[in-house]
Amino acid sequence: MRWLRRIGVAALLVAPPAVVAVLAWPDPEPDPGLEAVDPDLDGGPLALGDDLDGELAFNGVAAYDVVGTGRDVVVGVRGDGIDTTLTALDVETGEQLGYIDDANGSLDPELALSLDDGQAVRVEVRELGGRPGTYSIHLDGP
Repeated sequence: MRWLRRIGVAALLVAPPAVVAVLAWPDPEPDPGLEAVDPDLDGGPLALGDDLDGELAFNGVAAYDVVGTGRDVVVGVRGDGIDTTLTALDVETGEQLGYIDDANGSLDPELALSLDDGQAVRVEVRELGGRPGTYSIHLDGP
């Protein structure tokens, strides 16, 4: 991507003013800890009490942002005919806080987390069984 910026800068030196507006763009601000998550897969924020619907492609993944409030929470997924996993990652350190495949005798994962107040966590839902499908994700207190 940097080579494109260099070409764009070189074009600024020889391009007419109308082209300059098309070729000039700002550098994006870095987002530490989240570079590995494809923005197209971003499910958005997940807050206490939320119950959101989503869809996963074959071997798909969706990511949700959770901010801790200093209390224990439970993240759960209910798949509609698909096998899903849950992974929780600390955004600042990249540390894996938890991972679960199946819970309570079903294919639906449920993960209990103790989060500090203001702690940013990325929760990833992955399709494991090789079938696309729909799911719902929820965040509750214990």
